[in-house]
Amino acid sequence: MPLWLAGEPLVLASKSASRYAILRDAGIPVAVEPADIDERAIEQRSAKQDAGELAAVLAREKARTIAA
Repeated sequence: MPLWLAGEPLVLASKSASRYAILRDAGIPVAVEPADIDERAIEQRSAKQDAGELAAVLAREKARTIAA
């Protein structure tokens, strides 16, 4: 059974070549649409958060940007 069951590819809102390669190599169809956000500004606003919380904030911001 394949890992990705959706009819559409997973949208990767990142320019990360390594993330793309991991998903592709896992057999997941990927559409790369990098989100144009200022990650450094978000990191500075979220300085008191731990790494996991910061990753979640960045992921939400990227998803919001791409969804718009």
